[in-house]
Amino acid sequence: MDGTLIKELQIYKKWCKKTKLSFGLRFKKEDHIFISYQTGKPITDALRRVTDTTGIKPITPHGLRHTHTTLLISKGGSVKVIAERLGNTPQMILDI
Repeated sequence: MDGTLIKELQIYKKWCKKTKLSFGLRFKKEDHIFISYQTGKPITDALRRVTDTTGIKPITPHGLRHTHTTLLISKGGSVKVIAERLGNTPQMILDI
């Protein structure tokens, strides 16, 4: 790499740090050259943005799955139907 490229990469690295900080993220030494606020988990990211901006207690998609199951059971839902909906066996539902 020549000096010009090194200088441009240093400028770009500063921009990356500033951009990530604007999203509330820190730039890590092991980060890739191309940055993104996405983590490969778009639903989790969307839920995090909602909970961060509203002050609601954070929850994950898996946490929503458990809440959904608990609500169905508390309303008298059939364990067999709930298990089928979730792709589980009735015993798995009862073990949770």
